[in-house]
Amino acid sequence: MMKRTGAIVALALGGIMSPAAAQVGVSAKVTAYPQQDKHAVLNVLNFDPDERMNVKVQNSSGLVLFSESFKTKKPYHKLFDFSKAEMGTYFIDVVYDGEVNREVLEVGEEELIVKNAVAEAKSFHKRILKNNDGEYTVLFMNKLEEPVTLRILDAQGETLHEDKNIDDPYFFKKYNLTQLDEGMYAFSLSTRSHDYRYDIDLRK
Repeated sequence: MMKRTGAIVALALGGIMSPAAAQVGVSAKVTAYPQQDKHAVLNVLNFDPDERMNVKVQNSSGLVLFSESFKTKKPYHKLFDFSKAEMGTYFIDVVYDGEVNREVLEVGEEELIVKNAVAEAKSFHKRILKNNDGEYTVLFMNKLEEPVTLRILDAQGETLHEDKNIDDPYFFKKYNLTQLDEGMYAFSLSTRSHDYRYDIDLRK
C-alpha cells in the first residue's frame, strides 16, 4: 500500500520491529533515519494506543505533501520516498498527546540528509516502564553499533535472567516479575561503553 501526495511517496513498512505490548507508556520517541535513494524511515516508539497520532510531511513553504491520522496498538514505521521531490527543506511532524515532534530533512541533488539524525548518531535511548498489570516493559533505541546485554538482578546482584547480544537497534519486551518474592531487584542494560541500572521495589 502506498499514499502519494505531490512528489512524496509513503510506503507501509513491516518487519523492522516486532509489535510491542498494547500499553507501553504515555510519551513518544520520534526519529527519522536516512536510507538509500533519497528514502527516509520514520519510527515512532513508545506511544499510548488510546491516543490519536497525526503524521504530516510538508515543505518549507508549508505545503502539506502527506498527512495521516490514526490510533494503533503497534509501533509505527513509514518509509518516505523523496527521490522525485524538489531539492530543499522538508519537515516530518508527528503530533501526539498535544506535543509536536519535528524531524528536519534536506533533499539535495545526490542525497537526503536527516538533520536530527546527525545528533542521534552513536546514541542510546532507553526506558523501563511499569505496566498496570505489574509487568515491566523494557525498550531501547540503540545506535551505538554495540550489542546489548539485559539482565534482571536480585538484591545481591545475582543474575536471575539474561538476554545476551541483543543487536536489534529497536527493542521492546515485556517481563513478568509477579512470581518473584518481595524485595529489591533491578534491570541492567550494558554495552561495551554504557551501563544502565533501573531499580525495582517489589516490596508490598
